[in-house]
Amino acid sequence: MKVQKLKSEQFGIAHLGLILVVIVLFAVGGASYLVYQRQSDKNDETAVQVDADEEQAQDGEDDEANESAQLEEENEAAAEQQ
Repeated sequence: MKVQKLKSEQFGIAHLGLILVVIVLFAVGGASYLVYQRQSDKNDETAVQVDADEEQAQDGEDDEANESAQLEEENEAAAEQQ
C-alpha cells in the first residue's frame, strides 16, 4: 500500500477545527464575563441594601430605647404623685 502525498492544494479540515475551537473559547469566555459582571452588580446592590437595613434597624433600636426611657420616667413621676 502506498501512502499518497497531499498535494499543495489540499489542506484538510484542521484549520476549520482550530477556528471553531477559538470561536467556542471566545463565546464561553464572553458568557462567563457577563455572568460574573451581573453577579458582582447584584452583590454590590445587596451590600448597599444590607447596610441600609442595618442602619434602619439601629435607628429603630434607638427609638425603642428612647420610648422605654420616657415610659419609665412617666411611671416614676406618676408613682411620686401618688
